Amino acid sequence: NTISVTGDGSSGTPYELSIVNLQKTIDTNITLTNADNFYTIFINNSSTPLTITVPSTLTDNFCCAFYQLGSADVEFIEGSGTTILATVGNKIKGQNYSVVLEKILNTAEYLLTNATKV
Repeated sequence: NTISVTGDGSSGTPYELSIVNLQKTIDTNITLTNADNFYTIFINNSSTPLTITVPSTLTDNFCCAFYQLGSADVEFIEGSGTTILATVGNKIKGQNYSVVLEKILNTAEYLLTNATKV
């Protein structure tokens, strides 16, 4: 989500805050970029396995949520120099499950949390 502020508070123009819920859908393999930061990405992979590559160069506050709509495996791949830390494995548990990927400070380590599998 992003917050935008409009108005300057003067001359009777109040400040207005709005929250934007950033969402998009993918159906092919991708490499994440900084443009994906703060998005919820819906994965519509039907019965085709899909990979999401996590590069080491993403911004320090990178955080992204993923929701699997399809039934085939969705696997997170470590890019060069990247480490993905997950409790169970680097795949989403299955259809209708979600995970969150968050970069740990200014490192090349990422936490993959929620519903994962080997």
